[in-house]
Amino acid sequence: MKKNFFALLFVPLFAVLSLVACGSDDASSAEEDEIDEYARTSADLDSINCTPEKEGLIVYLSEDNKRMVCYGEKWISYFTWKTEVERTKKARNAKDTVSKYADLTTCSSTRDEYMVHVRAMKMDLICDGRRGKWVEYALQTLPDTVRSMSALPACLPSVVGAIVYLSSMDERVICSDGNWTEYKLWLKSSSSTGSSSSGYSSSSYSSSSMSILDAVFGKCTEKRDNEIVFDTNGVVDYYNASDYGYYYCDGDYERWYEPTTAMIDTMDLGTAADGDFKEGRFSYDSWSDYYDDLGPMCLYRESALKLYVYDDGWRSAQEQEVCMLYACTKAREGKSYKFKGYTFICADGKWTQDSISVTKKTDWSNPAVTYGTLKDTRDNNSYRTVTIGGKTWMAQNLNYADSVSMPNLQFGTSCGVGSDSTCAVGGRQYKWAAAMNLVSSYNSSSVPADTLAKPRQGACPSGWHVPDSTEWADLYTAAGKSTLPLKAVDIWPFSFYGSYNFGAPTNSLGFDALPIGEKQSSSYYDRNLATYFCSASQYSSSAAYAIVFTRGSDSWTVKSYSKVYSCALRCVKDSES
Repeated sequence: MKKNFFALLFVPLFAVLSLVACGSDDASSAEEDEIDEYARTSADLDSINCTPEKEGLIVYLSEDNKRMVCYGEKWISYFTWKTEVERTKKARNAKDTVSKYADLTTCSSTRDEYMVHVRAMKMDLICDGRRGKWVEYALQTLPDTVRSMSALPACLPSVVGAIVYLSSMDERVICSDGNWTEYKLWLKSSSSTGSSSSGYSSSSYSSSSMSILDAVFGKCTEKRDNEIVFDTNGVVDYYNASDYGYYYCDGDYERWYEPTTAMIDTMDLGTAADGDFKEGRFSYDSWSDYYDDLGPMCLYRESALKLYVYDDGWRSAQEQEVCMLYACTKAREGKSYKFKGYTFICADGKWTQDSISVTKKTDWSNPAVTYGTLKDTRDNNSYRTVTIGGKTWMAQNLNYADSVSMPNLQFGTSCGVGSDSTCAVGGRQYKWAAAMNLVSSYNSSSVPADTLAKPRQGACPSGWHVPDSTEWADLYTAAGKSTLPLKAVDIWPFSFYGSYNFGAPTNSLGFDALPIGEKQSSSYYDRNLATYFCSASQYSSSAAYAIVFTRGSDSWTVKSYSKVYSCALRCVKDSES
């Protein structure tokens, strides 16, 4: 290493003795290799001319305790040289140089940490062999201060959050969202929105991210509108990147943007026939097990790929469409489709079923069954009847509400569907004491056995009674221990989810059960999904047994049911023996 011994003559005696004793100089041993000459003060630099031949010469000023570097034919501080020039130096030291991003060779484990300078991007890239991607060479020494905006480095992931002082503007700027942004405005935006994004595009000092996108993909122009490109090596994936490395050109704004999942999933699918399904190209990355929650009755549930359907162009398939593998397209609007015994209507772009709440249909009988007729002489309402398992049942829910003739009905009954005008569809629902024609106090107290003698006519017409749990069990047995022969068709909703795997309701026995739900206090629950039938059997002082049919199950449930809740009443004909 060169030493300027003339400069050493000016060093104080104790310093010289120190050098002799330690075999070193005033600089620490760690910095010796970064010192070429010694001087006392900056004034002594005049005698060491900074010429092109001395470019990079490092001089240590002993009294000022700092290093100076000859650079650009002038002396600058070592720190300034290190921070503002090191990137240029590293670019010169890059093992290879290419003109543009597309010229990069494949990054692999054998080229790990191999550095290449890309002239179009004005950036050094280094191979991350583990990920197989070219990445921006992380800045090791970001300057605290630069004079102008042009001296700012690119705002890249390695410097996000860094703050640099612009001396010419007397302002601090912060690297955020791909741009250098005025720090005070960034703080203001962060405190008002709870986000670190500036929101002040007019205060962004550079658009390095956009220049990189253009350098990588070429300029986004009107002629390239909607063109989709792929960031092969992930160099620009810091800029609002999609999970898949794709970008598309918005020709109106001449800017590259992140495409939607649907855009990249369908970009190579071409055209197809109306209603055709195809799997997306990339959605398996983020839609793992996408359709696994579909029930076993569905036709498609194994693949994790997202499905798209052709409907005057590709769109995401709805889960109902995936289940049936039949799409509700614009061309099928208003048409019906039968799926596994259930009928669906294509309306407003999706498959829907009829609902007990909105249907205009009043007759849910099975035309293949021979029904009888019961005329209630109390209000002249007529009901279908059907014989099942040797007992004759009403095939419709009771719709009797005369609280004058039967005072125990007062405040104890309501329309099962929700409004009096539709009682003819779903009948009425009764609190337990009302159904049993008992005073309301028995909704919270036990009825003495002698008072509850069976059969109990309750609110039923003369010659008919409220069935007890034993009679319900006989009905269930006669139906083959399945509710499907008892449920009306095309009104019980198909369940796209769940683990059940049985057929649709058949109503083969003509019982015509409808999913009118239950009423708890002033609200209805499970309407369109279930029905709760009254039983004459008590469970406790405040509960009775209810017979429950639900969607998504072909079995019934016998459950304790609060007497103050309301249930549908099916009457059974008294025995003639």
